[in-house]
This record gives sequence, C-alpha cells and structure tokens, in this order.
Amino acid sequence: MSIEAMKQALETLLLHYEHPPINVPVIEELRQAIADAEKRKWVGLTDEEKGWCAAPTYAETIERVEAKLKEKNA
Repeated sequence: MSIEAMKQALETLLLHYEHPPINVPVIEELRQAIADAEKRKWVGLTDEEKGWCAAPTYAETIERVEAKLKEKNA
C-alpha cells in the first residue's frame, strides 16, 4: 500500500467513523507511522545483488529479488 493510500484511508476513517469516538492516541500513532514511512528512503539492489538474484526460473528470481528487497528495506 502506498503512503498516499494510507493517508487517504486514515482521512476516510476519520470522516466516516465519528460514532463511537475514535481513540485519539491511536490516530496520532497512525499519523506518526505514515510520517515515518515518508521519511524512509527506498533501498534498491546493487548490480552485484541483481546478479545474485538471477535464478533458473522466473518464479525463483522473483522470490530472491523480493526477499532481498524486504531485507534491505525492513
């Protein structure tokens, strides 16, 4: 989910769910999490890592790329 989608979801939640009252600290935590996500810079693969990710099948290559990107951007 993109950061913009998260912002829109939060605003929609606030707009449509006034009763019962929403827990304000939780909303502030969500806003902070979105702000933190906006500050993080995406880290891609180096040329060496791209070579390492190559596999005999597309599915294996995708799995390796996905695992490496999750590891680098966690």
